[in-house]
Amino acid sequence: MFIQQGFSPQESVIIHSACVSIERHLRGMSGLVGRCRDGWRHYGKFNANSNNFEFYPSLFVEPLRAKLQFQEMMAQTQLFVGYVDKRRIDDLTEDSIRKVKGVYIANWIYTRWVAMGK
Repeated sequence: MFIQQGFSPQESVIIHSACVSIERHLRGMSGLVGRCRDGWRHYGKFNANSNNFEFYPSLFVEPLRAKLQFQEMMAQTQLFVGYVDKRRIDDLTEDSIRKVKGVYIANWIYTRWVAMGK
């Protein structure tokens, strides 16, 4: 049946969406190669003898390693622990405020709804 009719419109949308998600993920992982048209130039050198571009994985990986090492060290600092705690408190405070506002709106709607029914 599939071979005769192909994908349904819904299946086509799902497959397209999955492909877009995979491409975005890979672009995010590929550094400048995925973000810039000529980003590949940053990760290799042109060999004049062979007249070819030679990709050097270390040119791609080393900046990522340095960034990860920095993040690991930063995560151990009191400054970062304080930042995480502040984000936690801000998030919980926002949740509390939204809950209070939600109850207020629900009560307001309920009283108007009851008043309309009388």
